[in-house]
Amino acid sequence: MNKPTIFFSHSAKDKKLLSALRNNLLNITSNTIQIFQSSDGESIPFGNNWIHKIEENLRDTKLMFVFVSPNSIKSNWLYFESGFSYSKGVKVVPVGIEGIDIGQIGPPINLLQGFNINSHEGLNNIITVINREFNSTYKLSFKHNDYQQLLKLSSNPLNNKLQNDHIDFIYTRFTKIVDYDFSESAFEDILTLFEKKRIRHTVSGHPKEIYLKGMHITKTSESITVRVDELTLEDNIKIIREILKEIYNPQIKRYWFGVKFFDNIELLTTNFKLSSRLDNLGIKMSKEGPFYKFKSIQFAIDKKSNSEPERLRIIFNIFRFKINDLYDLIAFLYENNIMKVI
Repeated sequence: MNKPTIFFSHSAKDKKLLSALRNNLLNITSNTIQIFQSSDGESIPFGNNWIHKIEENLRDTKLMFVFVSPNSIKSNWLYFESGFSYSKGVKVVPVGIEGIDIGQIGPPINLLQGFNINSHEGLNNIITVINREFNSTYKLSFKHNDYQQLLKLSSNPLNNKLQNDHIDFIYTRFTKIVDYDFSESAFEDILTLFEKKRIRHTVSGHPKEIYLKGMHITKTSESITVRVDELTLEDNIKIIREILKEIYNPQIKRYWFGVKFFDNIELLTTNFKLSSRLDNLGIKMSKEGPFYKFKSIQFAIDKKSNSEPERLRIIFNIFRFKINDLYDLIAFLYENNIMKVI
């Protein structure tokens, strides 16, 4: 039985990125599909023979993904290959990468139904299309880390800079809250919790400090502050959940953390501009305050104050927090110029 065959059309300058994506898809599908690549006249050189060569490669192809990037959009090859394939009855799906928005491209490409890749969900759209076209049931297996790894191969340095170097740290603070009993020995309770869970830690200095892998906890007379390395957030959010259970009574269900970006990241903090732009994008302000709902989380963007840095503030259900929703929110804010590199 022949394997389902898929064709990747892309620029030679995007070859490294698309080759990695191809390998990921082959792993996800356990090599039960075939994926051919063409790259801007390299694998199929221009000349009298190019139509014959494309036809030969497309003989068994039922589906073509045309990856539109700042590199390929300048090339006539993209239009040659996609137009020829469409005329032969191949399903052609344009995919915006490297910051290209398919909806903003002129005809004929924008007349075809496609999508953009600006998060792991965009990568999973590829699997969704494959499942639909070949009546298959491959799992939507791409995660945020897969997207991050692919961005490292981007030919656009802005993508690398934003996605890999944008977060300085993530932090939260535990203080007394109305209607909740706050343990006066909360810092010591955290130490006891770590001992119960056999979590290795170091205590040093004044005020008291706890160091974990990727987490720094400090105590003052009024609060306990936790700083987390973004790369360890997925694991450490579980520890933060345990801390919340340990020091608040009754058990608290929602809490917050702040995302501190590096100084080269600028956030839109003017309230009326922010609310207007988000409203136009279908993101409404909460009735509970100046917060906005995005998937499983609420968020606010705060100006710098005497006590806090400029930050993205996340309000989340401690039992249902999805880390990918945070990364998708950051990608959404960047895509819509609410967050930008300066």
